[in-house]
Amino acid sequence: MHLKRVFKNASVAGLGIICSRLLGFIRDILFASILGTGEIAQAFLVAFRIPNLLRDILAEGAANSAIIPVLVEYKKRVSSKEYDLILDSLRSVMIFSLTLFVLLGIFFTPYIVLLIAPGFRSSADLFDLTVLMTRMLFPFLLLVGFYGVNMGILHADERFISTALGQPFFNLVMIVSLLYIMINPNAPVGGLIAGVLMGGGALISAQTIELHLIGRRFNRVIFYLHPAVKQMGRLLFPRLVGTVIYQINIFADTILASLADIVGPGGIAAIYYANRLMQFPLAIFSISMAQAVLARLSHLQDSPEEVRDTFSRSLELVFFLIIPSAVFLMASSRLVVTVLFKRGAFDDYSVAITSSVLMYYAAGLIFFAGIKMLVAAFHAMRDTKTPVRTAGVSLVINIILDILLMFPMKIAGLALASAIAGGVNFVLLLYILNKRISFINRRLVIELIKICLSGGIIFVLLKWHSYSTDLVSLKELLRAILLTAGGYLIGCGLFRIRIWRSLVNSAVRKFLPNPYDYR
Repeated sequence: MHLKRVFKNASVAGLGIICSRLLGFIRDILFASILGTGEIAQAFLVAFRIPNLLRDILAEGAANSAIIPVLVEYKKRVSSKEYDLILDSLRSVMIFSLTLFVLLGIFFTPYIVLLIAPGFRSSADLFDLTVLMTRMLFPFLLLVGFYGVNMGILHADERFISTALGQPFFNLVMIVSLLYIMINPNAPVGGLIAGVLMGGGALISAQTIELHLIGRRFNRVIFYLHPAVKQMGRLLFPRLVGTVIYQINIFADTILASLADIVGPGGIAAIYYANRLMQFPLAIFSISMAQAVLARLSHLQDSPEEVRDTFSRSLELVFFLIIPSAVFLMASSRLVVTVLFKRGAFDDYSVAITSSVLMYYAAGLIFFAGIKMLVAAFHAMRDTKTPVRTAGVSLVINIILDILLMFPMKIAGLALASAIAGGVNFVLLLYILNKRISFINRRLVIELIKICLSGGIIFVLLKWHSYSTDLVSLKELLRAILLTAGGYLIGCGLFRIRIWRSLVNSAVRKFLPNPYDYR
């Protein structure tokens, strides 16, 4: 029952994410074709890092770890009028704090850029351009803040549609801005900045409409800090520390990737393109499931058995979906990057560095997906400190491995370090959570082994495919995708994977007049 509710909510979020990622691919293809891994691309990607930091804090951070659990708790025991007061207090605090943050950020931008990308100091033009673009993008943080708070309010009511639509709208606006740059190649900076700011307005448009329809509109700005908002702040602080640790990880990669003399030129852009490709399956399968699981587990805290069963089956489902994606990206990284990005300014060198990063990122994709789910479970239990501690351990390991691997492996070493550090973080979280709720059982372990064996079949088929042809084309990419799907279906049938049998049973019962159990 609860797993079906989680799957339904995750499907809604996942559908929006699929649309967003498909449009994001079009956006990134245009971006790569126009700007490649050149200086404007490097400057923009560093400048856009700050809004992404705040999105992580407010969207995946505040909404998941603080806003949703507290709102679910208060909604059960306060009047509708009191609940509206909580929402107004929350939004007012967000406006005041972010306005101050934006003003301070604009003033200290040169120091922020110097911290994030010290390698840019070797080029005065690149450094000045990055400072300019960062300052122009800081107001976008207010829009991201509204997006994150609105997400928390809507997800507390288990409403996911309008939030899922936000990112596709943002990507549509960015695509239009990039098309404008193609027509007017002399105005790339202005086109990019306008696209981001207008995209921010589109990001919250659907949320605003849905909030009005369900009576959760923003009534007024108030100078009152409600106890519920204080509780959110106490829960958010450890998450904020955790986000800072995570961002130090990202900034460490950015700092080292900016050292072109060691890792080679274009490293920051290569990391961005590879990360975008990795984020496609991660967002569709893991992030959407994590959002749905958090909302559902927050409602089930009084029933430990249901929490245990719901999370165990949800984790199994995520691995069922993410493992074939990880194997596909790992075995076909060069083919994927070449077909999607190699055109215009994105040359053979760009393909080489981006595909090497993608291969190692894909190796860690399973761990990254598992971490999203495990962190969501801790947040549903009002524990925001444990993920911070494990992230701290992961940070130390990542930085050490970055330094050790960047010299022999260049930019690919940074990706491998992230994958290994992610694996350590995943194992620590898994061990601690299992001690608390004992969700790992013999059946779950057997099913995960079956899924991994099915992934092995895919890997063998894709490697055979890569050795049997030297062609790189859309046709070969589609053939690789079909091999992935076919190999996984063989594995599902051969090893009798539980989730696959459940899906077949559901389809049979729905479409055949005399349903039977597929065993």
